[in-house]
Amino acid sequence: MRGRTAHLGVEPEKEANTVHALAHQILQTSQLNDLAYCLSVQANINNRCTAFNVIADHAEAVLDVRALDRDKLDEVDAALKSLRDKPWISDTSLEVTGVVRSPMPKTGTNTHL
Repeated sequence: MRGRTAHLGVEPEKEANTVHALAHQILQTSQLNDLAYCLSVQANINNRCTAFNVIADHAEAVLDVRALDRDKLDEVDAALKSLRDKPWISDTSLEVTGVVRSPMPKTGTNTHL
């Protein structure tokens, strides 16, 4: 997620808060979970805040996506890429990169999920 940095005490009106924008996008990804199909989408956030009173111009999330079915993984991949076209905060942009792995192999541990 890219945005525009600003000092909160000097020019807060100039910021495009990447952390807020990314949080909104992560809420959207949580709707992709479908435990009936053993599909799990979980996020971890890493932002590059340079100081507590400065809005960071970059934030990132790493998503862990797991499913038993390849079609479900492809659906999640398409849904994540579609988020690029829906910025929540103006002057922010979302980059989606990553690798869609093979589906999880069925085991005695995950079959009941």
